[in-house]
Amino acid sequence: MKERITLTIDERLLKQVDGMVDGSIVKNRSHAVEMLLSRGMGQHKLRRALIMAGGPKSSDRALKMVGDKAVLEHNLDLLRRHDIRSVLIAVPQGDSAIKDALGDGKKHALEITYVEEPVPLGTAGSLKLSRLHLGESFVMLNCYELKDVNIQDMFACHRANGSLATIALTAAADHRG
Repeated sequence: MKERITLTIDERLLKQVDGMVDGSIVKNRSHAVEMLLSRGMGQHKLRRALIMAGGPKSSDRALKMVGDKAVLEHNLDLLRRHDIRSVLIAVPQGDSAIKDALGDGKKHALEITYVEEPVPLGTAGSLKLSRLHLGESFVMLNCYELKDVNIQDMFACHRANGSLATIALTAAADHRG
């Protein structure tokens, strides 16, 4: 339930609040203030991530070096930048490369838990196997993709639209043939 309140705000600050209103993601001034308060108070933030690393050769691609870090470590950095500290990684049973590289996550300032797939399950199968460990909203990433997404803003949009799932996409050049 929402309650109507009255606020007195500095004119310059109010202009910044009004600048957030786009009529789509941020519907109005009241919505902008509510979003800012929620963000500032740490409510409605994603706190968990699921990284899909169960496919064939996933660990090879996830541990491939890009600059001074493995691709998967770049993704862990992204999660940490967005205050996500609890990470579940779906890995193939018997493939210890990712577990050996990351351990329990402490060296990355994360808590990492592993779910082992007895056989390759595909994305839906990995998600189903992992669901018992999730229990709340989460962000899902593929282990071998580099991305730079504002995860918390994407989640705010997801919640504002009452979505079941939200996907971040980007255009890529077609390099076939």
